[in-house]
Amino acid sequence: MYESFFGLEHPPFQISPDPEFLYPSAVHEEALRHLRYSLNHFKGTCLVTGPVGSGKTTICRQIIRELDPESTDHALVLNPRLNEAELLAHILTELGEVVESWQGLAWQVQRVILERAAAGRHVVILVDEAQVMPNESLEALRLLTNLETRDAKLVQVVLFAQPELETRLTQDPELLPLRHRILVQCRLAPLRYDETMSYIRHRVAVAGGDGRTVRFSALAGRAIHRWSEGVPRLINHLCDKALMSAYVRQDRKVKLADARRARQDVGALL
Repeated sequence: MYESFFGLEHPPFQISPDPEFLYPSAVHEEALRHLRYSLNHFKGTCLVTGPVGSGKTTICRQIIRELDPESTDHALVLNPRLNEAELLAHILTELGEVVESWQGLAWQVQRVILERAAAGRHVVILVDEAQVMPNESLEALRLLTNLETRDAKLVQVVLFAQPELETRLTQDPELLPLRHRILVQCRLAPLRYDETMSYIRHRVAVAGGDGRTVRFSALAGRAIHRWSEGVPRLINHLCDKALMSAYVRQDRKVKLADARRARQDVGALL
């Protein structure tokens, strides 16, 4: 609604995980570097943790964008509450295969992976919201990582999860074998104040705006950072509502009053 008034080509603060808007904060860039290294060197299982709204799904989508389609196939699991059979069937479907038999799912997945390895292709399985995945399904993923050559994994698993998964991995004896397989672990942290302001400017710029058409006052920026606690998703909610408030006033500068109105509108999310 307000895009044309602010000279924007797209809404800058949508909460969908669009990698085009990924802000390269220090912790997000570090996570991406670790994941790229692990995937490029076939190192095995990776874990990325962070609080709700910290950018895990956006990083997941960015990694998928960077996978080489000429040599890599991937399976994305967005519903991690699947039991072992459902998970294996979903992986096959994501890889473009047809389930041959529910009784032989594990064997079929392994055969598909081995066939693709023989053809020079690598398989990456990415799981979002992995903290709710049942133990049996996590164990099924671990067993798939047993497929390897002398110096490389034939299938890699990347888990994106809230911090609760770290607790499960530490406290649940059933998950000890999986914990030992995790060679790369990254933790996403909230943005600092200066990063929050850079994050806002970055998203505005990606959406086609600049410092002349869209401005946030220092007081508005500090308030948004404080109320969001530096969590990107909450920053998006607040900035979107604040821009709407400034639009209603027909002012291209977002002020503290707009941020306060945004906080009222966002309400229970904070």
